[in-house]
Amino acid sequence: MKLPFLIYLSVFVILVAVDISLKLFRNSEESYDQQKVELKGRYERAVQTAGAPTVRKKVALAGIQDLRISPGFLLVHDEHLGDSIVVEVPEPAAANLVLERDGEQLTVDFDRAVRLNAPVRVRANLNNTGSSTLRVELQKAYAGRTRFQPDFTTKSSLTIPKLTLIGVPSQAVSIDVETLSLLEAEYLKFLRGRAGTVELEARMGVAIDGTLSDRLAYGDFKLLSPD
Repeated sequence: MKLPFLIYLSVFVILVAVDISLKLFRNSEESYDQQKVELKGRYERAVQTAGAPTVRKKVALAGIQDLRISPGFLLVHDEHLGDSIVVEVPEPAAANLVLERDGEQLTVDFDRAVRLNAPVRVRANLNNTGSSTLRVELQKAYAGRTRFQPDFTTKSSLTIPKLTLIGVPSQAVSIDVETLSLLEAEYLKFLRGRAGTVELEARMGVAIDGTLSDRLAYGDFKLLSPD
């Protein structure tokens, strides 16, 4: 009697296990399908800007010490501009442009997905902030999540006592500063001009050799311990 009972019990356990596995598989498929629907919905809801004219949006530059540039934007320093930051944004996306001022910090972003054919130019004379320090952060997205990573370039030399740069650009940046603070040694390849002191955070695995650009004149070079 024990053997048939054990066989019956084994079959019952196997059937239960198969049923649970099938339910988990179906739930997984449904979850995956739902994710595809959500991703498709986000893509379809993206603001389309192909062929659209650009409009200009402005925000006061005075007092800004911290600029945070999101994917899709190119920050351009131009000494011929006045006291405003000028954003040249495609007209369909103008309503979604975010120029969020929080004290001395300004974040440039969109509040929803925007499909761009070229980076949105954020133009400013960064010498006119009225501050002795400026921090520029390129808030990069994970690879493959955006067509245009945030970027930074200069049309003329950026002159400010202390400049902090976070996030590596893809274009040349000309500077004339007393103190230059960096988190990534790779940034040095894109810098031109002069820095009295270069401060670089000493991180595990940072390679210094070969990163100091021969186009950047500097006095002291300091490796700082990360906080």
